[in-house]
Order: sequence, then C-alpha cells, then structure tokens
Amino acid sequence: SSEQLTDPTSAQYKALAWLSEDDTDTNIDDTLAVTQRYVLAVFYYSMNGPSWVDGSEWLQPSVNVCEWARITCLAGEITAIIALEPTNMDGMLPTELDALPSLVTLTIEKNAVRGFVGPLNRISKYRKDLFAFTHFFHSQKHVAFQPSWD
Repeated sequence: SSEQLTDPTSAQYKALAWLSEDDTDTNIDDTLAVTQRYVLAVFYYSMNGPSWVDGSEWLQPSVNVCEWARITCLAGEITAIIALEPTNMDGMLPTELDALPSLVTLTIEKNAVRGFVGPLNRISKYRKDLFAFTHFFHSQKHVAFQPSWD
C-alpha cells in the first residue's frame, strides 16, 4: 500500500530505499530483475534479514538474486525459497511474494515465520503437474497445504 511505501519503519519502504539508493547496478528497464530484487528485499526486511545466519549474499548490488542463499532459479526466474535450517528468520510473510510469477516452492522450517502465501492462483492449469505447495507458518511449526486446482 502507499502507506507502507512512505513509512520508514516498513519492510516495503526499506526495500524501496535499498533498490533506489544502494542497488544502483540493476537495470531499471529490466522489469523482472527490478521486481524480483524488490520482492526479495521486502522478504528480507519482513523476516528480520539483518539478523539472519548466513544472509550476507542478500542485498548485494552486484550479485544476481539467483546467487543469493536459499534462492533457486530456473532461466533467471525465482522458483523457490528454501530454508531448511534455523536462520533466525522471524516475521510475517509479505504479500509481495505473490509478485514472483515463477515461485512454486516456499519451504521455511525451524524459523519463527508466520503468515500465509496466497492460493497460487497465478499458476496456470497447464502447470498442474508441478510439485507446488502453499505453506502456512505459525511459530516454529511448518504445515504445508497443496493448492486447489479447481
């Protein structure tokens, strides 16, 4: 929301500030790159990124997002965010994750992550065969839900 973008304490504001002030190597005409970097920056700040164990690759201007820890890509698009070990992630999952059109896997275990990622309605019917789960997280418990393909 516009309120989040103007609130200096919000993850969205911090992500936008990073993208516009520190991430000067990204081509602003590359919509995919800008979107992926913004969404991951919001994720980073929403999940208490500065306190992560092994989060040093994140928010490095000259490093491709596909090279960031816990990120998996296919043809340059983020397909998975996976954290199977404690990394000190702590916070609410941001709704901005839904802006990653190729994200089909989100696995975060042994962290204090809360929230819900939408029903993955953006995945078209021809991709039903993909192993995709929507995850609900509360405290340190991990419960996975398979999305409905109706």
